[in-house]
Amino acid sequence: MSNLVKNIAWAILTLLIISVVFSFFLEPKEAPEKLSLNQLVARINSGAVAKIDVNGDELNIELADGKPAESKKEAEAGLSETLRNLGAEPAALAGVEISVAEEEGLDGQSHGDVD
Repeated sequence: MSNLVKNIAWAILTLLIISVVFSFFLEPKEAPEKLSLNQLVARINSGAVAKIDVNGDELNIELADGKPAESKKEAEAGLSETLRNLGAEPAALAGVEISVAEEEGLDGQSHGDVD
């Protein structure tokens, strides 16, 4: 019976050591900063935004320092139009890489082009 207790204790100790080792190697991923559209415009005007990926109404933003951020755009208007209406300077906006993901419908088909 004492061998069984020893084996269980060693197994638990081994699992604890493995979990501690993995926790040192795996860094927690930094949560993206949430930005309002006004805050996004201020960051664009200050040159602090490198890239914006548009996926529907979701904006995934890469700041100039490499940190992630996210925001939401208005559904009715295009992103560039909205940002200009909120005061984004055209020269600053030109320095931001903007990419738009093609939206897919429920059937999995792309609805951007008509054949």
